[in-house]
Amino acid sequence: MPTNFLTLKEILAELKEKNSITVLRKDCQDEWEFYDLLRDLMNDEDFKQACIDKSFNESCQKDLDHYIELANQAKKAVSKYFERKDIELQAYYTETNDADRILNINLTNHDGNEPIRISDILQQEKNISELNVYCDKKHEIHAVRKGKERHYEFKEGAYYEMTSTWPIKDESGKVVSTCTMVMNVSNDGITEILGFNGRSFTASDEVLGLIEQNRELYIQRLSLYDAVKALLERNKNVPLPDVVPVANNNLQNNESIKVDQDKELDRQGLENNADNSPISPTNSDASTQTEVDLQQVATQQEIKELNKQRNDLQRELERAKQAIEVQERKIENLQVEKNKIHEESRKEVEKLNEKIEAMKQEIEKLKGRSSDLQSELEKEKQKNVELEKYSNDLQNEFRKEEQKNAKLQVELKQKNKELANTSANLQKKTQELENVREEKEDQKKKMEVANAEKEELISKLQEELNQLKEKNYKLEDENDKLERSNKGLEKEKEQLLQKISGLEEALLSLEGEKQALSNRLSNSTAKQIKSNQELIKARQEIEKLGEENNSLQAEYKEEEQKLKKEIGKTREKIIQINEEQEQKVQKLCEKNKELEEKLKLVDIQNRKLKDELEKSKRAEKQTYEDTELVISENHKTMQDLCVQLQRLKQENQEAKEFYIYAIGKSEHEIEELENELENERETRKKYHTLLKEQDIEINDLRKIIADKVQEVENLKGELQNKKEGEVFRNQAEALEKDIRPLASKQIDLNQAYTITADVLNDPDNVPPKKRKLSRSLSIDNEYDNGKESYNNHCHSPLSFVSNPVQVNSAYTGQSKCSNYSSLYP
Repeated sequence: MPTNFLTLKEILAELKEKNSITVLRKDCQDEWEFYDLLRDLMNDEDFKQACIDKSFNESCQKDLDHYIELANQAKKAVSKYFERKDIELQAYYTETNDADRILNINLTNHDGNEPIRISDILQQEKNISELNVYCDKKHEIHAVRKGKERHYEFKEGAYYEMTSTWPIKDESGKVVSTCTMVMNVSNDGITEILGFNGRSFTASDEVLGLIEQNRELYIQRLSLYDAVKALLERNKNVPLPDVVPVANNNLQNNESIKVDQDKELDRQGLENNADNSPISPTNSDASTQTEVDLQQVATQQEIKELNKQRNDLQRELERAKQAIEVQERKIENLQVEKNKIHEESRKEVEKLNEKIEAMKQEIEKLKGRSSDLQSELEKEKQKNVELEKYSNDLQNEFRKEEQKNAKLQVELKQKNKELANTSANLQKKTQELENVREEKEDQKKKMEVANAEKEELISKLQEELNQLKEKNYKLEDENDKLERSNKGLEKEKEQLLQKISGLEEALLSLEGEKQALSNRLSNSTAKQIKSNQELIKARQEIEKLGEENNSLQAEYKEEEQKLKKEIGKTREKIIQINEEQEQKVQKLCEKNKELEEKLKLVDIQNRKLKDELEKSKRAEKQTYEDTELVISENHKTMQDLCVQLQRLKQENQEAKEFYIYAIGKSEHEIEELENELENERETRKKYHTLLKEQDIEINDLRKIIADKVQEVENLKGELQNKKEGEVFRNQAEALEKDIRPLASKQIDLNQAYTITADVLNDPDNVPPKKRKLSRSLSIDNEYDNGKESYNNHCHSPLSFVSNPVQVNSAYTGQSKCSNYSSLYP
């Protein structure tokens, strides 16, 4: 919650004054509190009503929506990487200047069972280049993606257990196996290496060489290899104790140190017993001294025998201990080997099943591809049939068009002949008029001017007729050329009709243009007929004028004026008709040119279509051959895959049989070792019973020695005043010296028995098979690139050592791999 506990009224006043949602950040302790405040505001009904009433700027509302949208997007993106749906987390994006964004995650009251897969987030969320992980709003991890490299920075107070898996390549770059290393990490880098490939870590050159192949994982700005070298340099002069790791709920390392102190305890016990059993010298007589000496000798011999038996028992006990330890180590090794064989067999079976599934999918894909190719081939054949049908239709249409053109040409020739006949008749009529005028020159002097004008008019008309004839000749030549070009085109069309495809629109447009041209030609022909009819009418009028001149000489002037008017009108009509004819002829020439150009374009298009048809046929032929080849290859591949599938099934069956055999053998060996261990325990019990019997005998000897000592004391008191006291004192001292080692050996034997009993009852001597050691490890393997039989991938599972969060970090090598890291709280 905000530090200053602002009321809604104060918040709205600040937003209205500053017009920025970021003004609320100064009232919050951190970004997480700021986003909590924004969520509370969005859930507040009064605030929503204020937004509706627009109590503050719309840009501020947009900023608020933007921040909430960033938080919702971030939470949605992060939630995909958690299997449990009850995980309490917060998340938001921080936008940068470039396209990438920074993702911030806060875990609240996390129980440590669910991983946070950092590598998955960095790899699959392409718009994220950095990731910050908080635990209860405390910054723990900063992860950055730099190309293929992943850099992890652990903040102060953060402790994690990391498992890194990466592929191992040979000299040719081929992936041959994988390596897994488990380590504890903190802000000091790697603090401890817990295991390497399931075994204890040894800093050999071979192991360091394998670690050096991991070039993508960086911890505290050091590569994995450099971080391991730094750890070895720090631990160079530090002695390593015998540590047995035991997992606890806080994932801290607990160390139990076992030191062998038997010799020190024996030495201290002897010194204490020697100090607590002083034997002071006394006087005694000779007879007593002899008896004591004899008893002492017998006692010493018995003690020596007992000491020898005790030493033999101790040696046998040590050998039994060593044998038991060897058997326990064997049992441990066999159990580890059994688990390893079980795991390898399981992985092998899974790999075989994956290969079988992949092969089945590949077979299905090949079948689908074969059917697709077959359907495409059928479609191509159907297209070819349609193209051939379409080509035949086009050929028929071309033939019809050619027949129409031939008919038009014939009609055009007929019209030209009719025009020539009309011109000849007109010329004859003109000549007749001239003869009539010459015959009537004497009688029609007044009409000379008119006749002269008529002659001029006739000459002009004749010139115009000649021009028309020339134009008609030119048109006939052009028509002949068109006929020849049409014949050549007909030949070319006959050759190209079999190969033309896709010209329907061009041919239809050309047909329309030809139809329009034929219509125009028919129109021009009709107009030409009309002009001829008008010429005939004019000739008739001229004849009528001649008749009128012959019959009506009195009305010469009136007739002359009428004739002039008629001749002017006729001239204008003829000029107009000639102009129209010239325009039509010019249009016909232009249309012919356009037609020639279009025919050239059609020719070019036909050639292109011919080439495309040839290419299409070649491509079709090649496609057919490729299809046949692919079908044959697919058939061969299917046969090979069937053989491989059969072989894989056989290998799978052999692996299962070997797995069952190995498990049975391991169980049999474990049963034998357990029987041997049981025998050794029974032997221990026998030794324990024997030691108790020896203890009873030793106690009896102790009583005898105590009686003899008492007798010596008594003798010392009785012989104090005798002369032989000094000699007896010397003998007593000698006897004391002989008894003291015997007493010390008895103490040693008692202490050995006590230590042996403690060893038998010590819970630390329980076989390691029955001692449950657990370590919180979580490895998220994604070893896949789309995927091939070995998909390159790396996992770096991280787990808390002292905090309730785990980090699982995955790392991949330089091959085509998908790299994954997971945080395990």
